[in-house]
Amino acid sequence: MRINDDIKRISEFLSEIPSTNNKVTTTIYSSNFTSRHLDAPCYQNPHSVQKMIDSGVLKLIESEEDGQPTPDASAIHYFNHYKVSFRPLDIRNYLTKLGSEHPDEIINTPKKEIYQWNDLVLNISEYTLKYKNNPPFKISPTREIKLLRLLMANQPDVVSYFEVAQKVGIDLDNGNINQKTVSKWVAQDVQKIRQDLIDNFLISAGMTDNEAKAMIVNVRNTGYKLS
Repeated sequence: MRINDDIKRISEFLSEIPSTNNKVTTTIYSSNFTSRHLDAPCYQNPHSVQKMIDSGVLKLIESEEDGQPTPDASAIHYFNHYKVSFRPLDIRNYLTKLGSEHPDEIINTPKKEIYQWNDLVLNISEYTLKYKNNPPFKISPTREIKLLRLLMANQPDVVSYFEVAQKVGIDLDNGNINQKTVSKWVAQDVQKIRQDLIDNFLISAGMTDNEAKAMIVNVRNTGYKLS
């Protein structure tokens, strides 16, 4: 089957799966294994799921029969199954593009990187932050925006202390830091980054001080999330 036809077929199947907290986790099997999983989505073209992961509409959790995590989507080739997660809105938008544009253009056109939390919109493609009807506020790729981007991209999930440190750029190059002590080190830096995010970006975009302060939640012994 042509890759674009297969992607549309998969997307239509995924769009019918009920979500929990605006998120769906499911497994997409190779058509060679559908006899074992009659009610599950399947792919027929070996490149289809890879293209959907590369476009950002699907987030890879694991692949292959042994269930080992695949750290980099670009390393995926041909697997018997892919365990993925996605937001129903992303699938619906993807289907709309599939129906309105030339399929080859959809596959090759980079996805605009835009995140939303309530009335706050972070547009990484244009580097703007917009709150409600306020004018877009110009931003730059600072640690504050990296933290905001990370939390908005993973909502409603909690982002672990280690991932926050890695993605935001918090220095953990200390021989005394381990899994048990990392939360203390990250919390110290995130507290300052969070306050700078509030003072220099969120309030400037139009949020009140109370709204901004309530936005980022520290989940004890785990990490951070948006409220």
